[in-house]
Amino acid sequence: AAGELEWRGVRGRGGELRGGGGRKDGADGVWEAPAGARDQGAVPTAADSQTAFRENYPGGWRTLFPNGGTETTEQGARLGFHGEATLAAWDWLQVAAEGGVAVELETCLMRSPFRLRRRIEVVAGRVTVIEEFTNESRTAQDAMWSHHPAFGAPFLDGSCTIETGARTFLAGADYDHPHSDPVHGARQA
Repeated sequence: AAGELEWRGVRGRGGELRGGGGRKDGADGVWEAPAGARDQGAVPTAADSQTAFRENYPGGWRTLFPNGGTETTEQGARLGFHGEATLAAWDWLQVAAEGGVAVELETCLMRSPFRLRRRIEVVAGRVTVIEEFTNESRTAQDAMWSHHPAFGAPFLDGSCTIETGARTFLAGADYDHPHSDPVHGARQA
């Protein structure tokens, strides 16, 4: 049905958005890995967090927090590839939205002192995301917050345009991928 959201993932893992949109042609634009999501209790087969993330990556639209990209250490805690929020269990509740549908999500991270809340609405074909986080410790913490939508066929083709309010793009200095258009470390304004 038009405007439906589909929330999948074992116990709300990552609070990822996948499917839905109700397009007549069946194209919802969000890419999903053919193997789908692995059970959250599955034993990882990789020693490093980047490989483990990719082995378990189901696709979809994820939140990266409190870090993105490579592993890092903050206040003595090791934070894995793409951050803790992308793999954390989120509580969620589908709620009414005027003229559409919405879901409210919440998680409290284990390796960092953050509580995150999200509200995602789909009304008249428009997706709105409202988010907030709270540092529940008495110590200042650095954090990076990003979204990682994985777009795919048949939505993503030569006629696809993605509009954003962003005015500057900075490609990570340590990110060099053969399928990436910007040169690592490049800045475009």
